[in-house]
Amino acid sequence: MKYKIIFIFFILVYSCKKQEKTVVRVIGHGGNGLEFPGSVYHGNSKEAMDFTFSNPNADGVELDLRMAQDGTLWLSHDEILDNETNSSGCVANKMTEELKDVKYKSLQNEKLAKLVEIESFRESSKYIYVDVKHANSCSSIIQNEVQYLQALDTWKKSIVNSDLRIYIILNNEDWIQPFVQEGWRVLFSTDDSQTRANLLIQYPSLTGFVCKNSLCSESQVDDLKSQGKEIYLYEVRSPKSLKEVRKKNPTGVISDDVQGAILEFK
Repeated sequence: MKYKIIFIFFILVYSCKKQEKTVVRVIGHGGNGLEFPGSVYHGNSKEAMDFTFSNPNADGVELDLRMAQDGTLWLSHDEILDNETNSSGCVANKMTEELKDVKYKSLQNEKLAKLVEIESFRESSKYIYVDVKHANSCSSIIQNEVQYLQALDTWKKSIVNSDLRIYIILNNEDWIQPFVQEGWRVLFSTDDSQTRANLLIQYPSLTGFVCKNSLCSESQVDDLKSQGKEIYLYEVRSPKSLKEVRKKNPTGVISDDVQGAILEFK
């Protein structure tokens, strides 16, 4: 009887530790996954966002955002439209009228999604991670961050509890201060630990970082969390990579296999 009680105690303690170790947000990469065979819809489409938002076990979505020439905001991973859509050129060089009928070359021919038209974002309690794309390679210029901020602020006003739910992901250091000053929760995307350390000194109000799973170690994750910073890992597509993320225990995983991540962490 004594050994049975010890065994039960061990199982309970182990289960509690395991549960505590795996409180990881499941975030759909590009909605329901990018470059993943199991994705139901094309990444960054309205349908992909709605699909993951309708899943009660998903915590939110990550999306890639680009600004058109006239200041409207569109979801698109690729800067150049030629490969994935029935259009050509860069989103940044197009007007709204030129983009509204662009469709992906996918089985379901989803339309290019305009940010303000994704209604599922408005009332939900789920998180939205906005990866702001600043470059325009068609014109070899950096887009205007003030115009970007104005467009995002207008959209933000339509989102319930936006200050708690929306994160901005940047990879341009020059844009950190303008976004932080406007009150956005900013994550910086970098795989370099020294860059992260330098940025925390320069911008202590950064919310945290985004890093490739393969290039961010468990000790680095622990170090950032010990400093009160959030850390999200991406390029997570296989069961093996999900096991690695479980061990590292980041704030969240931006996963291409959303359902696999849900099975692993929920």
